[in-house]
Amino acid sequence: MASFLKAAQEEGICVEYSESYYRTQPRSKLERVANVIRRSTARVIVAFLAAGEMKLLLEELARQPPPPLQWIGSEAWITDPEFLRFNMCAGAIGFGIPRSVIPGLREFLLDLSPEQALKSPLLTEFWESSFSCSLKGSSEGARECDGSEDIRALQNPYTDTYTTSNLVYKATYAIAHAIHGVICNDTQCDKSAKFTPWQILDQLKTVNFTIKDVYKVSFDSSGDPVAVYELINWQFKDDGRLDFVTVGNYDSSKQRGQEFSMSRAISWIGGQTEEEGICVEYSEVFYRTQPRSKVERVADVIRRSTARVIVAFVHEGELKLLLEELTRRSPPPLQWIGSEAWIIDPEFLRFNMCAGAIGFGIPRSVIPGLREFLLDLSPEQALKSPLLTEFWESSFSCSLKGSSEGARECDGSEDIRALQNPYTETSQLRVTNMVYKATYAIAHAIHGVICNDTQCDKSAKFTPWQILDQLKRVNFTTNNGFQVSFDSSGDPVAVYELINWQFKKDGGLGFVTVGQYDSSRPRGQEFSMSRAISWMDGHTEVHYNTCSGL
Repeated sequence: MASFLKAAQEEGICVEYSESYYRTQPRSKLERVANVIRRSTARVIVAFLAAGEMKLLLEELARQPPPPLQWIGSEAWITDPEFLRFNMCAGAIGFGIPRSVIPGLREFLLDLSPEQALKSPLLTEFWESSFSCSLKGSSEGARECDGSEDIRALQNPYTDTYTTSNLVYKATYAIAHAIHGVICNDTQCDKSAKFTPWQILDQLKTVNFTIKDVYKVSFDSSGDPVAVYELINWQFKDDGRLDFVTVGNYDSSKQRGQEFSMSRAISWIGGQTEEEGICVEYSEVFYRTQPRSKVERVADVIRRSTARVIVAFVHEGELKLLLEELTRRSPPPLQWIGSEAWIIDPEFLRFNMCAGAIGFGIPRSVIPGLREFLLDLSPEQALKSPLLTEFWESSFSCSLKGSSEGARECDGSEDIRALQNPYTETSQLRVTNMVYKATYAIAHAIHGVICNDTQCDKSAKFTPWQILDQLKRVNFTTNNGFQVSFDSSGDPVAVYELINWQFKKDGGLGFVTVGQYDSSRPRGQEFSMSRAISWMDGHTEVHYNTCSGL
């Protein structure tokens, strides 16, 4: 658990609580842990538990179920059929030992007779446990097996050969190969040879074989086998019961970045499914405050990945670090899908590796009269407003009289009409227009509070809550054509432009609007395209992302 908490901290995962208990502790400890889970606001729970502790916890939670939780399980219980009766765990995911079939085992068991079973203590236990009877002379106190036992009709864990028995199967073969390596040479084997356990252990490190052309067995320098797991998901079957479904695979023997692959959609908490079937090869998180080695590791994952489409939900500060790191050793061409935080930031247009990037951004707009107001500004007018003073001094790197110290004084030679900077570029206003609309929305709300049909009481007192309540009812159109209103949740109409980074005639990248989204339109008509997208290679054909192993 300590390793998980450390890894979670490094990945920026929020951990609200961490609890531990053992089945030998008082019942009150279990009840306290269950109450922590019930009262928590966290909706994802990682349960590193043995099957015994997990059974007690789920039984306790079942007495007073918590809100729906997304369970992430450990191998100890994620494939234990006993827990499928707990519907509160629907959608659970976790890595389990791969399901497998041991060739011939089921047939051997189903052809077994009572006489054959008596020849082996293990088979005797299998027979008596399966039929709750006693083979002749094998035990006392139980009814005697009478020959009516039908082993082919038997359904129990013994005859379900899709179990962890395969690990025992492989281990047995590994020991056999190790013994063979000790007592045999190229021509013969000395079956009477004496050997120590340490010789077998040393030989085990060198075994490398495949059973029935299916199961590969080998060990690394630390003595660990190849890590192979299935990603298990608990999904409802047609009959309403839960079942184990394999939705992905992990194989540490594959190339770095290709170890994990998805094979089908995950059904999450509440039965929500990845309906689009989009393949996600990797997911990485980092923050600019983390060590440089973290961003280097993320960049290496991107370089080694076979995925050619990358979705970057990143703040511009983090993206700048990532792109600068990738520039040091560029990855293969990537189709970038950006978030609103950076897709319209002109600073990133210098990174040609992002040509073809697409993402939704705040619509471009023009605020009527703003450019003319700024270009007609004089130093005297600028001094009357702290905001305009900042605009003037920042634009010309000088100080207006009495406004600041340490900078050269503005001398009247400043030509605001020749100025080219973000302040005077009013044809690409995006976030500024949001402030423009917000200001008008507040003004309309105040008007609604202090005015009636005939007059306004400008001396009226009002509270923030009155303005908030009035904001929910405003509905107007600004002078530049933007409608402003709010839904029952307090959200404005969602309006976005689909931005595409395309090369201009001068060879530089620029923002091009290729589509629009407007949530106020009729369902199914919210999104429209206005021109072709230029993808990562300059072509207009749609690219498809393919993950290795699928």
